[in-house]
Amino acid sequence: MFLLLLTLSLAPPPSNAFLLPKLEIVSTPTLIGEMSSARSDFTATSIPGARAILLAGGCDTFNVYAPALDFFVCDDVSSTAELFLVNSETFLPLPDLPRERYRHSAAYDSGIGKLCLFGGRTLYDDLIPEVDCLDVFPTLGESWVTVGNWKSPTSDGAAFTGPVPPYSAYANGKDKDEDKDKEEENPLAMAMFVAGGYDGDYEPLNQLIYFDPDLRVDDDGFLIVMDAESMEEGRGDFSIAVTADNFQSFYDVDEGGEDEGDDEDDLRYAFAIGGFNTDFCNPLGSTERYDFTYGTWAKSAFLEIPRGDMACAVMDNVPIVFGGEKKNNCSDLVEIVQIEDGELVVSKDVVLSTPIGEIEAFTGDTNFDFVEGDEYEVIGDVDFDRMRFAGATVGIRFEPAYVFGGQMKYNRETQLYQCAKEVFRMDFKRVLTESSAGSETILGLGLGLGSAVGIAMILMM
Repeated sequence: MFLLLLTLSLAPPPSNAFLLPKLEIVSTPTLIGEMSSARSDFTATSIPGARAILLAGGCDTFNVYAPALDFFVCDDVSSTAELFLVNSETFLPLPDLPRERYRHSAAYDSGIGKLCLFGGRTLYDDLIPEVDCLDVFPTLGESWVTVGNWKSPTSDGAAFTGPVPPYSAYANGKDKDEDKDKEEENPLAMAMFVAGGYDGDYEPLNQLIYFDPDLRVDDDGFLIVMDAESMEEGRGDFSIAVTADNFQSFYDVDEGGEDEGDDEDDLRYAFAIGGFNTDFCNPLGSTERYDFTYGTWAKSAFLEIPRGDMACAVMDNVPIVFGGEKKNNCSDLVEIVQIEDGELVVSKDVVLSTPIGEIEAFTGDTNFDFVEGDEYEVIGDVDFDRMRFAGATVGIRFEPAYVFGGQMKYNRETQLYQCAKEVFRMDFKRVLTESSAGSETILGLGLGLGSAVGIAMILMM
């Protein structure tokens, strides 16, 4: 077992601020096994009640350069799905999807017990309008069901579940502008959201839409979709991290570190992190935060390393970013040579995507509005470089984070981005220690301490 020790110290907190950890990683994630097949550009969606993560679709072979499109494309798209059982760290086969699908998004709504797949692309790069859902909790369904078509599907967006906006009036499938200042009669109604992504021509979108909570369809047979407030930037190939409201992290280390918090927390923010806008040579370093209480977006901290196609997790209510890709301003080039039937088909320099190994954590307080000085900070490296992979936890407290598959570094001999099937686990825990005063870091603990306290966060592999 490897041990990652993440250290910090706490000075007395200001009247309305809290101390935040400064983390340092000194080891690497643990390889725990393999998926049934290699995958990239797929989804890994948490089902907390079942303590499981559902993996669906994806590219299951490799990405190869396509001269007609002038970028790398998947050689084969999967229609398979499997359930990762966290307690045993084993896989359970699931019914196949109704269709092959990758570069889609997925969300699970515990209120209706369904996990749904939104958008994505076919092997031939067509957008997929059908929304396929599976009953997953408390009873696992025997097959996926197409609940309807999404009239304007996207690819490479990010889906999540949360409370409908307070100005929502979703009767008849549309928002009513005159009702936007009124409270929704049922402000706790939950819905599945899809943010950003690309349209059919790979134009980045800043939209945030949500589906009717009961997945109803309109008279034309399309799923009822409503608009929420748009993001400040269009972005695709990004991630969403959802955090809780009034979250308190306090572990009684003398009694074995048991969590004294509530089992469930009300959701408060959805962080949209990184991705690509119109400049595909340089991923975004910006992030922004959607406030479920008001249904509005606001800017948040910048990543230390701009990136797209990464995975995100939430540890003790702190957004953490794993891996991803960069383009180095399109300066990394490789000569692609393709020969068919003895004739040269293509010979040209092509821009490479470079996987990123660094892990970053948000240093601000997720219980408060963004303030200048909040940032993401690199907390260490991992010994595998991946992009276009998926990651998930089964809770926002100190549950294990799992990273699945993805694309590996470009192989210059085969001229391919090979897909991976490995699964890695990361375990976080917070402990209290003695320390000196005078720390400049801040931690989201409402302890009200009058003397300096040190906090160490341990990542056990």
